[in-house]
Amino acid sequence: MSSIQVIPFGQADCFLVILDCREGKKHVLIDGGTRKHQKNHLKEFLVKNDILNIDFLVLTHLHQDHIGFLPEITRKFGVEAALLPFEAKWWKSFMLNTFEMKQDFFHLMKIRKNLEKKKTQIIYNHCISEYQSFLMGDYCLTVIFPNRKDSLPFTEMMTKKGVVKRSRMEENRKLINGDSSVLLLTRERKQIALFCGDCFEENFKKAYFQYIEDKELEEGVQVLKLSHHGRNDKGHIYFTKEFMERIHPKEIIITSDTEHIGKYGEEWRMLFHGCDIHIAEREEMGILIDE
Repeated sequence: MSSIQVIPFGQADCFLVILDCREGKKHVLIDGGTRKHQKNHLKEFLVKNDILNIDFLVLTHLHQDHIGFLPEITRKFGVEAALLPFEAKWWKSFMLNTFEMKQDFFHLMKIRKNLEKKKTQIIYNHCISEYQSFLMGDYCLTVIFPNRKDSLPFTEMMTKKGVVKRSRMEENRKLINGDSSVLLLTRERKQIALFCGDCFEENFKKAYFQYIEDKELEEGVQVLKLSHHGRNDKGHIYFTKEFMERIHPKEIIITSDTEHIGKYGEEWRMLFHGCDIHIAEREEMGILIDE
């Protein structure tokens, strides 16, 4: 049986999608939690379940609550293919003006170097074609957003030649969540799971609905991993009621912590009435998909 394993890191994303294919199980790892949790729950889960190899790894964007323990995982476990935000080059680190961002950047460099040593196929988000898809048995994982046609302020700053002015760098840094990958898992015409990372709704919804129409997929998604830990804050809109009604998920995953569960819990229950809401904080959970 296929499932989404939610690895508990509080307000941080880490999902292991286990796909039950005819040729055997496939493992897709999306993000790596946070190092603010000193315990590496991801490694523990992989070891406990005798998982030695990741078929496809995704880092949605350059933030500590998504990068997490991926440097260690890519060093100790096999990885067949990986989707990364961009190729991190050391001299670009001088453009970053916070310790946390520099640390995230160097972790991305470590991930790339680990993968290169393993001869892993590395794909970069800003280079892929529109609706780039990756097949795993009967399943298809499609990158809804971004692709090389999209304007990605932070990614462009980190990949283009030359130095960016400090004022523009700070402005682009605040938009980093908008560069986040959005991925749709499907099987035949069925929408199984939509992973939104921390992406702004306005950035990907047009591409998402266009893809559904072009591929003539069934309406509604089984599982939605909600953007930005279920929060519309920091001056950005990550999801709206209208979008939720149109996508009408059966189940919703929210990665959060005690503080934000207390602050937003009632709002979530009202906004997502009729959906099974899975709030991932400290407990490991497995969600069966494609039953």
